[in-house]
Amino acid sequence: MNIETFRRDASIFRTMLSLPRSGSAISDLAVSSVFINILSLALPLILLQAFDRIVPNQATATLWWLVLGGVTAAAIETLLRISRSTTSGWSSARLEYMGSCLVVERLLSCRLVDFERHGVGVYLDRIGALSTLRSFLGGQVFQVAMDLPFTLLFIGVIWFLAGDFILWPLGILLLYIIVATALKVIFQKERSSQASITDRRYNFIIELLGNIHIVKAMGLEEVFMRRYERLQKSNAEANSQVAFWGAIPMHTGLLFSHLMLFTVLIAGGFKVIGGELTLGTLVAVSLLSTRSLQPVQGFMSFWIRMADVNLAREQLAKVAEMPLDLQESLPPFPRINQGNIELQNISFRYSPQAPLLFEDISCYIPHGEMVVIHPGISGSGSTTLMNILSGIMATTGGAVVVEGYSLADWDTRFLVGSIAYIPKEGRLFQGTILDNLTMFQPKLRDAALDAAALVELDDIVAHLPQGYETPVTSQSNNLLPSDLLQRIAVARALGVRPRILLIDQAEVLMGQQTFELLLRLLRHLKGRCTIVLISDNPRITEIADRVFCIRDRQLQPVEGGLYV
Repeated sequence: MNIETFRRDASIFRTMLSLPRSGSAISDLAVSSVFINILSLALPLILLQAFDRIVPNQATATLWWLVLGGVTAAAIETLLRISRSTTSGWSSARLEYMGSCLVVERLLSCRLVDFERHGVGVYLDRIGALSTLRSFLGGQVFQVAMDLPFTLLFIGVIWFLAGDFILWPLGILLLYIIVATALKVIFQKERSSQASITDRRYNFIIELLGNIHIVKAMGLEEVFMRRYERLQKSNAEANSQVAFWGAIPMHTGLLFSHLMLFTVLIAGGFKVIGGELTLGTLVAVSLLSTRSLQPVQGFMSFWIRMADVNLAREQLAKVAEMPLDLQESLPPFPRINQGNIELQNISFRYSPQAPLLFEDISCYIPHGEMVVIHPGISGSGSTTLMNILSGIMATTGGAVVVEGYSLADWDTRFLVGSIAYIPKEGRLFQGTILDNLTMFQPKLRDAALDAAALVELDDIVAHLPQGYETPVTSQSNNLLPSDLLQRIAVARALGVRPRILLIDQAEVLMGQQTFELLLRLLRHLKGRCTIVLISDNPRITEIADRVFCIRDRQLQPVEGGLYV
């Protein structure tokens, strides 16, 4: 199974058959369904024999044999239903596990430009779409497909027993199909509306909670509360409509089951009075009529719920169709010994419709040189340039060449350890402080601890009860001082002992003591590895070998390190 099975052009059956051992599961479901439906004929036929032959003839011995046969058939049918449910549940769980792994893998390996086009709430919704597909693709569709043909068997038995009386059950079946089709159209419309409103609400919540400090600082609680109330009102109304129209098919199915039974009993009663049917035949036909309706009800409920399934498949298809950041056929990037960088006429834009952010930039940075780039005005593209240098983003035109190798021709995932990137704002992942220094790679423990000592992290961590094993979570990003987070980010980058070090305004959130420490590190590392910084701090620019600024989509040198 791979992510391609969730594409728009992939059929439902192709997705199901792509599961490991799906063939054996499908065969188990098919065999169980066949015998369950055949055994369901036992009770109507037993009652037919009881009322037409045993009761009139008072054949007590035969009655006991029929009871024994009926109990045996019911027991076997129950065991088969349990077996079918177990198989279906296991297939559903396996699909959800494998599908969620594939979806997260594609999100991690897609292009950053494509990923950032949507909010976190959208991706949570797309991952959650697997829950909708779980039971559906886990065997429900095959159960419905296997049960539906047996409606013809039940109708055929009714025709064999009662002749043209079959028209009454057929009429009820046809009427139910017409009503269910109308309900499907309404439900699909309401479900699409609900999905759109839910996406907007989740994006709003994530944006609000992620910027809660700004909201409180500016006293915007009431404003955002009113906005959320309006969104929640729309969401509640949409949920109410979906719940209402989603429950209608179940109630309609129950209504038609009663209607089928009463119609057959009333119409058949006149036939029995007229001598055209026997009492046993009427009882058997009544049971078979309601039994013939069940597969149709299952199919129509399944068909109505296809609106949910289609929305879920659409969400997963959007993930499956996200382009990969790197082609799987690319060879691993060679080991870097000298961290020289060359930009060869690079250009970049975020989309074909967007304006160029860079145009024909060329620059050579030899090994050991320290280059500072002024960030300039907001939106100048300095952070984007760092992402391009680190291989996170691909250029629109031109090439980034590291030690003679173009990044576009190699798998840049193997640059990890050769190129380190320190972002403007350090972040922690759930684990321990040591896990965040090593990025969950135990083999880097010694190097990470050495790097932590360089940034004097030992003194701070020593005051914690568990030291480097102190657990942290994503909430620690809001609770811990930004100065500490920046030290961890610097130690994390130095722990891999990179040949190229990229720093994006990391000093902005540093305290004075940490900033002085950063300056000492830069002087120490200068000449030992290639350093490219985004900074407008004069104390950093004065120790740089060259200073540039981004102006008019070009990387222009700044004389004397001063930028105006």
